[in-house]
Amino acid sequence: MATKNYVLRGRLFKKIINLPIALISGILCLFIPKKIIAILPNHSIGVCIFYAENIISYIQKNNIRKEDLTVYTGSPCLDCNQTLMELYSRVLNINRSPLKFWLLNNGGIEILRIFNRSIPKFITGIIYSGIIGEKVNISFEKDEINENWKLLSRIGIKRGDKIALVSVRSNLYWNDKGYKNDSVEQIRNSSFENLDLAIKYLNSLNFKVIRVGHYEEDCNVNNYLSLNLFNKGERDVLDVFLHSIANLVICGPSGLAYLASIFSKPILIHNMIPIGEVMTISNSVVIPKKIIDKSTKETILYNQYKKYKKKIITDDYISPKIVDFTLINFRDESLYEEFNLQTVENSPDEIYAGLLELLCFSECEGLMAGHRFDSGFFENFKGNKLMNNFGGIFSPSFLEKHEGHNKNDRN
Repeated sequence: MATKNYVLRGRLFKKIINLPIALISGILCLFIPKKIIAILPNHSIGVCIFYAENIISYIQKNNIRKEDLTVYTGSPCLDCNQTLMELYSRVLNINRSPLKFWLLNNGGIEILRIFNRSIPKFITGIIYSGIIGEKVNISFEKDEINENWKLLSRIGIKRGDKIALVSVRSNLYWNDKGYKNDSVEQIRNSSFENLDLAIKYLNSLNFKVIRVGHYEEDCNVNNYLSLNLFNKGERDVLDVFLHSIANLVICGPSGLAYLASIFSKPILIHNMIPIGEVMTISNSVVIPKKIIDKSTKETILYNQYKKYKKKIITDDYISPKIVDFTLINFRDESLYEEFNLQTVENSPDEIYAGLLELLCFSECEGLMAGHRFDSGFFENFKGNKLMNNFGGIFSPSFLEKHEGHNKNDRN
């Protein structure tokens, strides 16, 4: 497969148009009072949590007082979840300054770095590479906890119940935000109906199964409990609170995985794509979305990913670089079409098998943590830094089904 040796044209055009804006933004940011500053994107749960957790880690490791690091964020109307932002405001010195946040986020950061202003290094770069969930940094007050349990009583949930949260990734959240038909996000979507076997099994174990996240209609309300009867403010509260009390979480590659991770919950991430964005979570099982070649109908193995390559421009406004972007990180559906590739959703059987593995690993209390499962899917697995960085494991049953995995062949 030949490399596409040209830059994504739309991206290049955007960089050229935005450069003057970036320069002006940077110059204006020079007038921001000189102190340690950071930005906290508030439009997406996953991005928000990644930045917030890394800011907190930076403060703790460097013994910085909360008031000595100003965290700029956007307008409240853009908040991905008002409850989440409120909880982070209790541990971070958040400054609601949409203009300053916009300036910093559109070139100001790069200019300030040139002038050696005090900005933590994690502000820019890949957002899906942090270790989350080492320590719970946010929590509810006692009276808030009592109120939240009262809310849950409306759907028959009480203290002591075993709770499992289920969700799939969809475009509904971004559609509500005004981003219609975004092909960059569609590749991560999957069907809720494929969770049916897993939900039925959880019900047989007396779990109270609750569907979380953004969704309009309930597929089968007999199998799970719905949050649709709550208003938006109540759902914001419950989306966070439920992740803090759940026994396990089943979700797609969305921000909800980050929400579960900050409370150190066992997570089954289904339909994971692209695999380069898998978080480092020790108590997780990951089922990749399979990628096949439309012409040969064969599965694309990990050692073949590097063959599918495209040149892109990095997100640095002032000194962008042209780098190779491989199948490990492809998110735009048009890229898969360009290379004549097709993604295949996890089947109900695959998700059910992943759930059994998650339950087994959880019951072993971390006994399986650190085990890696060799497979033809991951050739040269032991020497690959990306794979070794994963805290969780890829579903052994998935690898065995698609790649001839040997259960006894463990690293």
